[in-house]
Amino acid sequence: MRLLRVLLAAVALLPLGVRAQNQLPPGTEAPDGAGQIRPPAQSPREAAESKIEQKDFEGARPLLVKYLSQNPGDARALFDLGYVEDAGSHEDAAAADYRKAIAADPKQFEARLALGLLLAHQGKYDDAREQMEQATLLTPEPPNPAAQAEAFRTLAELDRSSDPPAARDALVAALKLSPETPADLLLTAQIAEANDDIELAQTALPAPAG
Repeated sequence: MRLLRVLLAAVALLPLGVRAQNQLPPGTEAPDGAGQIRPPAQSPREAAESKIEQKDFEGARPLLVKYLSQNPGDARALFDLGYVEDAGSHEDAAAADYRKAIAADPKQFEARLALGLLLAHQGKYDDAREQMEQATLLTPEPPNPAAQAEAFRTLAELDRSSDPPAARDALVAALKLSPETPADLLLTAQIAEANDDIELAQTALPAPAG
């Protein structure tokens, strides 16, 4: 689950870190004697995201802290800082930053997904389910079907014993967004067993090896 959180956070973050091309606006030229086009100056947040992409989390943290001291309501920067803390196994700090990101922008999919996964890892299943359910109602920007499918799969995992029909529906939604995995078969069996559907459970279970 820990590796899954980091991988998913990375998937959610990478599209946000796309940089502008080193081009001048149409109709402009490089200054005389410049010799080459200079890239635009990065803001502290952009510089931090560059370091995150390079997995330099310790280098990214002070840049984000500085940026947020002047821009405390920037939901994207708050998510970035939460990701940095999460990658460093500072779970309480990460959860606090994710919650701040959600407060700043309740429709931010990435923060809700990351917080839900973190809470599930901590065994706080009710809180995790609340965040994951909200995540399934949102759309990543830019679109990220794999991350959306992971939100539905995690919701199915959380609901498999307490609400098997809801878990089944969540898994079906995940399969509409991404290909079936071997883990889906096992989850289907667990949901069916919890719903006393023994025939479906036996059908869904992987065949014995050998």
